[in-house]
Amino acid sequence: MKLSIRKDVGHRYLVIADEKTNESNYKEKMILNNKIEGFASCFLERVDDEELFYYEIPFGYSQLSVLLDTQQTDENIYKAVFLAIANAIENAREYLLDTDGIVLNTEGIFISAETNEICLAYYPYAATSFEENCVRLSEELLHNMNSSNKAAVDIGYKFYRNCVQNKICGDLLKEMASEVGRPLKTEKEEYVKHIDLKKIAQEEENRETVRKDDYSFLFDEDDNEDEVKKEKKGKPARKNRLKNLFSRRKEKNNYVKETRAEMNMNEHRNLINMNYDAGNLETQVLKQDSQYKRKAVIIQNYGKRDEIRTNLFKENYLIGQGIAGADIELKSAGISRIHARLSWKDGRYSITDLGSRNGSMVNGDGLKPGEKFELESGDDIQLADIILKIVY
Repeated sequence: MKLSIRKDVGHRYLVIADEKTNESNYKEKMILNNKIEGFASCFLERVDDEELFYYEIPFGYSQLSVLLDTQQTDENIYKAVFLAIANAIENAREYLLDTDGIVLNTEGIFISAETNEICLAYYPYAATSFEENCVRLSEELLHNMNSSNKAAVDIGYKFYRNCVQNKICGDLLKEMASEVGRPLKTEKEEYVKHIDLKKIAQEEENRETVRKDDYSFLFDEDDNEDEVKKEKKGKPARKNRLKNLFSRRKEKNNYVKETRAEMNMNEHRNLINMNYDAGNLETQVLKQDSQYKRKAVIIQNYGKRDEIRTNLFKENYLIGQGIAGADIELKSAGISRIHARLSWKDGRYSITDLGSRNGSMVNGDGLKPGEKFELESGDDIQLADIILKIVY
């Protein structure tokens, strides 16, 4: 699929060229015979062995890639992109079109310089998925982002993380668009937002409710605190009795603490089983879901005393400094905010450099920005001045 711009008298077109197909499909007929809101009108030419899809560019609109050559990605561009994609998803579904055909690269997105409204193209023979297209778009926007614009950084990395985790949908895009212009929340506010105060209060009450029968052996039936205090005032000879009572209270408090710890352990016993074999502790995961099964381990400072091991369970990991929400945090001034991505497919992790400032290498060979490299067990990964080793 090749993209180009062609001009005619009073018209400009985005042209998508591809190999000629013998039969037209349902999606092709829908975009050729209907004017779908949010998408550029389209017509088709077949020349020799090629099919040329012409998408008319509205007056006053230019390619997003051209706009980004003159200015950096800011929060207003993100908002316009979010709303355009969200509306495109809804409008495409009204015509029974899937989302894979929505063209999501900066050369195929057209934006009005005056209103920030966006017009998209729909290509019926797309070879990549909607999720892959979203990841590429988010990476293009990140590479052109002004790192000093905190609002753009916040929404840009949030968009990228959701794309990588395949969470993008119309509702989420509209929610992110509505967040543009709001005051940025601190980490504490984001944490408090997800706390269920009623649930915590109930759990605390449950922990405090420890049946007296569980530790009744600590008390004698004839022990009475008021009587003991009176005995202390009037009969000094019974000090030992008072000491015994407070000693039993201390035992009770220790018992309550142990009970609380046991209650916390019970919450996890449905997930793990602790086995002791020849003095070694082995954790066996009872739920054999992929999210609980370790896929690999990545090792920093391999073979040294300060070796750091990180177990990999998920399908996608972001590697960076951590201040931008990286999953694997590397503490080095040479590491970019989001330096690289690990992605799992067909039993192997692949690494992709995300346009980092100081680059990435595998076994001494440099990676180009956006290039994906499949990792074998024992491969050395160098990100800036940090060397990692992956083991399956």
